[in-house]
Amino acid sequence: MTLPSSGQLTLKQIYQEIYGLHTNQQISMRAMSAAAEKNQPDTFSEFYGYSHFTLDPTSLDYDFEGAPCFITGDVDVSINVGLGVRWTIKNYSSWIFPSHTTGTGPDTVGISVLSNSGSARMDSVDVSTSFAVKTFTVSQRANGDTCV
Repeated sequence: MTLPSSGQLTLKQIYQEIYGLHTNQQISMRAMSAAAEKNQPDTFSEFYGYSHFTLDPTSLDYDFEGAPCFITGDVDVSINVGLGVRWTIKNYSSWIFPSHTTGTGPDTVGISVLSNSGSARMDSVDVSTSFAVKTFTVSQRANGDTCV
């Protein structure tokens, strides 16, 4: 089969031309990526919504002084996205501070919080890509309340 030099093409036509296989099944971008042995999404397939996007962890608990509960050292949130995927953190809280708020591809963002002189509080930050939004939740204990 020779592809036309102008006009519309279907994914099925492209699949048949590239792989020489005839099929009666519907062909998707995901099927094309699998046939090309691409286990990791590329920018093109991410544009069509074929991308992973996770945060790890998705929430943290802090004591009243701003120290993370049950974690030693700095608190980092892993933003797991495909290469080339741009992301942005939207933070509406006056007491939560991400180390940076924009990036491209997988990254780690430090999260720090101010000490709390009042009652227990909870807030969140949103991590957005062009195809999804994930929320990271921060809880902080009341003044004088430790993690134990």
